[in-house]
Amino acid sequence: MKQDRIGLLVGWALGIIGLWFFDYFLYPTIDYFGKLVFSVAINIFWIWLVWIGWKLTTGKWKPVTPLIIGLLELGAGLYIYYS
Repeated sequence: MKQDRIGLLVGWALGIIGLWFFDYFLYPTIDYFGKLVFSVAINIFWIWLVWIGWKLTTGKWKPVTPLIIGLLELGAGLYIYYS
């Protein structure tokens, strides 16, 4: 497996962990179907964002960009969860 794909997979893993913390905070506040659809759309967008970061970069930044985006997602999820 190439190094850039490892960066993509690790970035996705970090992002999914961050989304779990975000969703753990968000799901108790969902009281109608529209919020659920919005939540699922946000989760798909964040996972798609990691892939776009991987797809649009080249060179040394290709394995690093998904990691940075995944760490940002993880940080946002932890911030929301613990605040």
